[in-house]
Amino acid sequence: MKLFIDPADMKAQYEKSPEWLKKLMNAWADGLNYYLYKHPQVKPRVITRFEPWMALTLQRGQHRRRHREGEPEPARGVLRQDRRGDGRRLRERD
Repeated sequence: MKLFIDPADMKAQYEKSPEWLKKLMNAWADGLNYYLYKHPQVKPRVITRFEPWMALTLQRGQHRRRHREGEPEPARGVLRQDRRGDGRRLRERD
């Protein structure tokens, strides 16, 4: 797997982010790391410890993949069927 996103650039963007966004990214990383800590049977293939700046890479990668594959961008706030099939509708995140 090739890495197209420069970690140094993402770390610099994290440092420039507003405080409220840093808190959100810190919570995101803390939550994932806590989950891995509490569920030792879960073994990630590549990333074993999440850092807050990694949250910045998610949307970029999804956007690039969709653009590359020629998929249309989803409308904001689109409802989709829950994968569990219980009939509940979920709001798809951006």
